[in-house]
Amino acid sequence: MVDFKSYEDRRAYLLYLIIHKYPLSRKQLAQKFNCEEHTITRMINDLRFHKKYPIRYSKSLKRYVLVEDEQ
Repeated sequence: MVDFKSYEDRRAYLLYLIIHKYPLSRKQLAQKFNCEEHTITRMINDLRFHKKYPIRYSKSLKRYVLVEDEQ
């Protein structure tokens, strides 16, 4: 389990996991961050809409991806 001091730290680590292609579902991410799945959704939406990262969930890969990563 990872201990985070701030929301920004959590969000930055979430982005790191997505960029480096860690195969984690929303449920697994919530367990890793010790939070609710809704919090993961909120952080991903923040990265998508406020920070402008092209993130989406790939059903075939079963993980969040940057759109340019998917082929």
